[in-house]
Amino acid sequence: MGDVAASGGYYIAMGAKKIIAEPCTITGSIGVVGGKIALKGLMDKVGVKAEVVSRGKNSGWQSEYEPFTPSEREAWSKSMDDMYRQFTTKAAEGRKIDLQHLQKDLAGGRVFTGRVAVENKLIDKVGTLEDAIAEAKSLAGLTAEEPVDRLNLPKPKSFFESLLGDSGPEERLKLAVPRLGGQLGELGHAFGEAEQFSRLFTRPAVLVLPYRLEIK
Repeated sequence: MGDVAASGGYYIAMGAKKIIAEPCTITGSIGVVGGKIALKGLMDKVGVKAEVVSRGKNSGWQSEYEPFTPSEREAWSKSMDDMYRQFTTKAAEGRKIDLQHLQKDLAGGRVFTGRVAVENKLIDKVGTLEDAIAEAKSLAGLTAEEPVDRLNLPKPKSFFESLLGDSGPEERLKLAVPRLGGQLGELGHAFGEAEQFSRLFTRPAVLVLPYRLEIK
């Protein structure tokens, strides 16, 4: 686990054979939250009118225009309760923690640092990404010296990709020859950099300065 592995991030990890987190990783947040923003009042103020057509007792519960009806609110609450029960049950099973103890002391949206999470059995130990890779290799029956491929996602952007937003021909070349690397991959990268650099002189540029927005 990196900087944050809480809520959905922890939900994904809690079934693993071993979990390793950094000392300050925000861990846990075993819980669910939900609701909606009903925009009818705001829309009325700005003169926007909308009609919601629905069929069925609770069919409008996800409408962003109308608020919950009492029946929809009850159905929504039951759905949230079911999701919370599923989350806590799977967490208790995956981490071999008593369910009542987990619900009372560890769930309910509570978050912990990696160090405290070890004490509460939410993770197995504190370590780095390299420690996690070494542990995964051991579980897979690989030796420590055996090389493994790493796929880092999302892939880091170059300066021009960050500046212009579109990777352009470089990505198109990679898609055209997906399994060829080495010099061809380097050629594709260089080609993309050159094309992006040329766009600086052929397309209008916009400079966005820091700004402050006040809503009154």
